[in-house]
Amino acid sequence: MYKKILIAIDGSELSFTALRNGLKLAQILGADVVVVTVTEKWSALEVAAQVRCGENHPIEQYEEAAREAASNIAEQGKNVADELNTDFRFIHVADQHPAMGIVSLAKEQGCDLIVMGSHGRSGLEKVLLGSVAQNVLTLSPIPVLVEKSATSE
Repeated sequence: MYKKILIAIDGSELSFTALRNGLKLAQILGADVVVVTVTEKWSALEVAAQVRCGENHPIEQYEEAAREAASNIAEQGKNVADELNTDFRFIHVADQHPAMGIVSLAKEQGCDLIVMGSHGRSGLEKVLLGSVAQNVLTLSPIPVLVEKSATSE
């Protein structure tokens, strides 16, 4: 069935639930797993504001913070994998919109399933903010399994 699964995590509790369930599915299927976290490109407006406040190297500071956040997310993911006695390959995609980074990496890695969490936004919030999961569903040529929050309706 599925031979290589990409699991997207963002540090949220729901993304780690998706990771746990995706790893269990991979164990059952004997599939390889690639885990990804995506950090967006720095905002020009935010950088300008930081420069006005006296920051000397705001882009470098942002990129270092993004690398550190990705490293922390990877470590938390490794803890989940250790609990399940399984493993995965971790990739940090930097400077991309999350949905684009997830779909591009899935294609590049030859994955045949994407697993991710949904933050369960609904109504006006979903319309205004959009959803990474919704964007992945729209962009992905491969199946997407979305872990839905039990509290979202």
